[in-house]
Amino acid sequence: MTTLQGSWIWYELLTPDVVGARAFYEAVVGWNMGMTHGASNEYHLIVNADGGMTGGMMPLSKDMT
Repeated sequence: MTTLQGSWIWYELLTPDVVGARAFYEAVVGWNMGMTHGASNEYHLIVNADGGMTGGMMPLSKDMT
């Protein structure tokens, strides 16, 4: 079996409460979600505590739920 320790992972967080999720993950995990990407500025890039890119977060619309 191959070990995946140290492998790169990209998280995608879709949530109906972007403000709440941002506050939670910044306080608990140390991620920063201040950067946005794309024309709509709704996709927030997640930066981990050491400055590396971890993933992205975007609002989950009513149509998506």
